[in-house]
Amino acid sequence: MQQAQLNKSTSQSDRPWFLRTADSVIARHTPEAARWHYEHGLVWQAIEAVWRKTGQERYIQFAKSTVDQFIDPDGNIWSYRLDELNLDQIKPGTLLLRLYELTGDQRYRQAAVLLRDQLRHQPRTPSGGF
Repeated sequence: MQQAQLNKSTSQSDRPWFLRTADSVIARHTPEAARWHYEHGLVWQAIEAVWRKTGQERYIQFAKSTVDQFIDPDGNIWSYRLDELNLDQIKPGTLLLRLYELTGDQRYRQAAVLLRDQLRHQPRTPSGGF
């Protein structure tokens, strides 16, 4: 389905399931209820993918407004602790570089660097995996 067709669909039944799902998630979940954790990161990544497919700003704005409440002006991530070495805290960060690319806001880059630092110190298996 072409982007123009995606944006034109009027009835719920002729809209692709990915749009119905994304709209349902946005309707049911407020950015204020989000957590910086793996499951939420998957949702944000999926919403960002819908934005890439449709070009509809409301999808990237939902993801951005959700991430924004976790990133302070210095690029620190609220509720994140580097010393925990918790890989589940990395997934939400996959959106940071996209937001940096879109906005040029250095705090997204700094937050991504913080997560990368965790991976530098993350314990590894004998074969080099996490």
